[in-house]
Amino acid sequence: MSKPLLAWATQAKHDLGKYIAFQSRWLPPTATNLDWHKALRADLLETRKGPKGTEGAVEIWQTLCVHFESLKGDADIQAVHSAMARIQSQLSELEEGSLADEALEGLAQDAREVASHLSALHKRLREA
Repeated sequence: MSKPLLAWATQAKHDLGKYIAFQSRWLPPTATNLDWHKALRADLLETRKGPKGTEGAVEIWQTLCVHFESLKGDADIQAVHSAMARIQSQLSELEEGSLADEALEGLAQDAREVASHLSALHKRLREA
């Protein structure tokens, strides 16, 4: 394991893994469709906010994933790629507010999956 790879995994875990499900993880079982749309918009479309502007989860992953080329066949990286592709395919409908409850639940699950796999990757690299 290389120290730069661990540093990138640490950044991915923090910048993407921590915030991709930040709002949606706190929603109660009684949350409305509108509550889910708002939370997932914040989590997936405004994942990083700062003086330089706002970045969504897909943009953050596109920037970070190039640093994991040496782990191309890694199960955690593949799972993140798959979940991010599913997320990306529904972003326009999320922006429009037109997703049904079932699709919102799927997006929330994909976001949690990204967080989980980035955490697992980080832990594995840290312990190697």
